[in-house]
Amino acid sequence: MKLTVQHLNVRSTDEIDSLVEARLLAVSRRRRIDEAMVRLEERRHLSPPFRVSMHLVTPGPDYRVEAVEHSLQAAVHKAQAALVLQLDRRERQPRKSRSAPRKCRPPGR
Repeated sequence: MKLTVQHLNVRSTDEIDSLVEARLLAVSRRRRIDEAMVRLEERRHLSPPFRVSMHLVTPGPDYRVEAVEHSLQAAVHKAQAALVLQLDRRERQPRKSRSAPRKCRPPGR
């Protein structure tokens, strides 16, 4: 898994980076992740000030989540919970079958 973490108005610390990596590794046990792009930002003028967005590139559809909280750690936990929820929903959805092509009517009838 290729991991890219962007920090906007947030100091990069081993604690936060390790937390992000651990949360993504937990998700990767359920679904293969080819690439993960994570954005950590502090928006001082807004409440709650911390925003975490994640974009996971996987075989099949990609996963995108966003979480806003009053602490960066809580926002990371909330984003990971949203990823797990998306995984659960997509696993429960029935897959569409493409085995039989649709027949079209000839024009003019």
